Amino acid sequence: MLAQPTPPLDEAHRTLLRASAAALGVGTEQWLRDYFRLAPAPDKVALAELVEAGELLPITVAGVRRPAYLWHQARVPRRVEASALLSPFDSLIFERERTEQLFDYRFRIEIYVPAEKRVHGYYVFTPSWLTSRSSREWTSRPTGRATCCGVMAAYAEPRGAGRQPPNGCCASSCRWRSGSGWRV
Repeated sequence: MLAQPTPPLDEAHRTLLRASAAALGVGTEQWLRDYFRLAPAPDKVALAELVEAGELLPITVAGVRRPAYLWHQARVPRRVEASALLSPFDSLIFERERTEQLFDYRFRIEIYVPAEKRVHGYYVFTPSWLTSRSSREWTSRPTGRATCCGVMAAYAEPRGAGRQPPNGCCASSCRWRSGSGWRV
């Protein structure tokens, strides 16, 4: 790739927006730009060109306030059985507005929040079990030993007023314990 000539700016923006759309599957203009931290002006033109070419399909996404686009090769799997432990800086949850609109999950980093004002804790990891829309958070703190990270608290967040916390907290802790050499 380094041996390739530098592409013209307009083609570079289209290429980066294609990569964003392929990675996200669905996104607003802002989300697609944010994936590579791109400037708005040139990308409005590139986005319009990708829509005209049929590579991005305009759609409406429930809960999302802006127009959205579907990558033309995006596929919805019949079933997803995956899990991940997301750091506060993971690309899935880094763009906080997108996380809140898509997953109904308000995530904030509380490292610089005074301890008495923190909701969940100093450094929050988000276990994401994609088979469920429920959110769970683990507050961790390094214990001083490089091989151990202490879980100070675990939270299950209910979905709306009057709802019960989501199922799976026990399964979550089992998955945490099953991590390679991790201790809870």
